[in-house]
Amino acid sequence: MTPLITTNVDKKPTSNLTQFADWAGKHWLAMFCIVWGTWVILPFLAPMFMKLNMTGIARGIYLFYSVQCHQFPQRSFFLFGEKLTYNLSEFASAPVGFLGQLQLRQFIGNAQMGWKVAWSDRMVALYGSIWVFSLLYTVLR
Repeated sequence: MTPLITTNVDKKPTSNLTQFADWAGKHWLAMFCIVWGTWVILPFLAPMFMKLNMTGIARGIYLFYSVQCHQFPQRSFFLFGEKLTYNLSEFASAPVGFLGQLQLRQFIGNAQMGWKVAWSDRMVALYGSIWVFSLLYTVLR
C-alpha cells in the first residue's frame, strides 16, 4: 500500500494530489493535445468503421457527435466515395428518397457516395485547427 504522504529530497511532506498537480502543470499541453486530438479524430473514424462494416460502432460515433453538430451531408466531408463533398442538388437526385431536413440529416452515406464524417466541414475546420495549432505550439515553443 502506498503511503498517502511521501517525502521528497528536501524532506518536505507532499501529498499525492500535490505531486499530481506538479506533474499536470508540467505536462498540461501534452494532455490537452491527446484529449483534443481524440475528440478531433473520432468523427473521421465513423466513416472508416462504416467502410469496414462495423456499423454499430460507427452509428454510436454519429449519435455521440449529433448533439454537437447538425451533420447535414451537403456540409460534410465524405470518405471512401466518388467525391469529397456533395452539394444539396446531388442529394435530391440521388436514389435515397429524402423528404425533409431530418431525413437529410440522418443520411450517413452509402457505398457509392462514401460515408460522411461525423462533423460538418465547419466543425472540422474549427476543432481541427485548434488541435493542429496546439501541436505546432508544442513543437515550436
